[in-house]
Amino acid sequence: MILPPDICLFSSFKNFPFRGLSYTKLLLLMDNNTQNYCYPLLQPYLPIHQKVVVPAGESHKTIDTCMYIWQKMMAYGLDRLSLLINLGGGVLCDMGGFCASSYLRGIAYIHMPTTLIAQVDASIGGKTGINFGGYKNQIGAFYTAQKVWIAPIFLKTLPHNILYSGFFEMIKHALIADEKYFNQLIHTPLQEACLSIAYITRSIQIKHVIVCKDFRESHERKMLNFGHTVGHALESYFLAKKKKITHGEAIAVGMICEAYIAYRKEILTYEVLHVVVKNIYIYIFHIKISLEEIDVLIQYMQQDKKRKKKVIYFPLIRGIGKGVIHRAVNQTLIASSLMYYRNIVS
Repeated sequence: MILPPDICLFSSFKNFPFRGLSYTKLLLLMDNNTQNYCYPLLQPYLPIHQKVVVPAGESHKTIDTCMYIWQKMMAYGLDRLSLLINLGGGVLCDMGGFCASSYLRGIAYIHMPTTLIAQVDASIGGKTGINFGGYKNQIGAFYTAQKVWIAPIFLKTLPHNILYSGFFEMIKHALIADEKYFNQLIHTPLQEACLSIAYITRSIQIKHVIVCKDFRESHERKMLNFGHTVGHALESYFLAKKKKITHGEAIAVGMICEAYIAYRKEILTYEVLHVVVKNIYIYIFHIKISLEEIDVLIQYMQQDKKRKKKVIYFPLIRGIGKGVIHRAVNQTLIASSLMYYRNIVS
């Protein structure tokens, strides 16, 4: 399967085309996990470079961490012709891209995503950003990576829960754009699906095609947020409570709730809702929501970027492989969807 020229999959680090790059200085950004597990695999093949290491995790996707990165950029003397390489997962890709977009009004950067969720989603499409005020991705910019270099061998360094987190973004891609792909995913053993080059490639293709049609997310790209309105609220809430939940798990819950919303809005049949829920629920049974937490989660959703006044506009699905956008959803229906999920897992 063919990928665009700026996105490349590599079976060996020897094939990374570092010598073909033009830059004055090279800075490698990583977190403490990728420094320990991924950098040693790559280091023998790297040209001369400087390093900056930040703490791993969503709780560090903040302006304070960005300030530390910008200070290191200045200390190393990076100019407008310098190059930043982001070696990490979705958090580091988002934050590293944002730092590159804003340093000296923008320097070039390359993503080298190390998690499945970053390889199939976060590194593709030029969205950068950080969390702010307790909310997900409140500050950021659209700023495209010069290249995205994907080495599936990095996936073998991941704990299972982090690897599987990316599976739910693959499911999302299938639900909004490709019924055949969805059927392939749900009929493939989880570990095999997560490590499949063909599936990684298909997800990249789906996202890339949508992004090319609507880079700044004014229309079709909004479909890629299916599951994310509820999911981002869950992430923000769990982060504030210092409870561990992966991005993929939050999006999985979000897809169940938002599929239910589509059913209640009579654009999705009950039979399809059942198929979607059945094939997501088996992986997220441990995430509980109390009655008291429903109102709190709705308040988090009021900060969603897709809101207009007090109405939130959701991307939904009207069938497997058929995404739709700009569907107004009131707070009562959002609460009903969370109750639906709560009843499933209780």
